[in-house]
Amino acid sequence: MSGPGRYEVKLDRAAAKLLRKLDPSVQARLVVAIAALSVAPRPEGAISLAGHAGLLRVRVGDYRIVYTVDDSVLLVLVVHLGHPPGGLPVLTASLTGPWTNR
Repeated sequence: MSGPGRYEVKLDRAAAKLLRKLDPSVQARLVVAIAALSVAPRPEGAISLAGHAGLLRVRVGDYRIVYTVDDSVLLVLVVHLGHPPGGLPVLTASLTGPWTNR
């Protein structure tokens, strides 16, 4: 999902797995929003996650897309998405290591 001047958008393994498990209509809405991050990686309404430097969240209906942006290589990495009943899970993240959910 990239082109001239656009950011490449990647989903980490866990986010891709979560996306595949969702209802097709929800998947379609999330894919459109994720693709839009290639043009505007920090859209209006994007919120920085407290306690998680570098992580942003955008809302798509009742769902959330959690991601990081690396401007030096024009990369958006989606690390979590979903609609957990109690809110977003506690995320442990390292910009140099693998992403994990706890």
